[in-house]
Amino acid sequence: MFFIILTSFLVCICLFLNYENDYKVSEFHFFIWVLQIILILFFTTTDLIILFVCFELSLLPIFLIMLTWGSSIRRVLASYYFFIYTSVGAILMILGICLIFMECGTTNLLVLEAHRFNSSKQLILFFLFFWGFAIKIPIFLFHL
Repeated sequence: MFFIILTSFLVCICLFLNYENDYKVSEFHFFIWVLQIILILFFTTTDLIILFVCFELSLLPIFLIMLTWGSSIRRVLASYYFFIYTSVGAILMILGICLIFMECGTTNLLVLEAHRFNSSKQLILFFLFFWGFAIKIPIFLFHL
């Protein structure tokens, strides 16, 4: 619930701070609202597949916002680097989700909560999801 409130608050701030933007305002607002809907779906889902799809769908409005309203002359190159870089993180995350599905037969988080993975699988899943999220957030600035 906290992340849904935070997302809504940040979207309002984003729209308020860009009220003087005269360049394609309606398209900008559309992409911000689409991003908010995707993030709310991401925070409310109980299935790993839907979580992954929402996480990946959030890249499209961000990519288009960077491409259209980026601040530097290299915004096109930066947006494509962003998209390619985060796709590597997606590969790691989908590998982790596939490993979970092969082990448990489900991707429902409520069912997975009761399942106990052995320590070697836990370590593998930890590193797949950690590096997947670390690349996508980005915790490590490899994209610079």
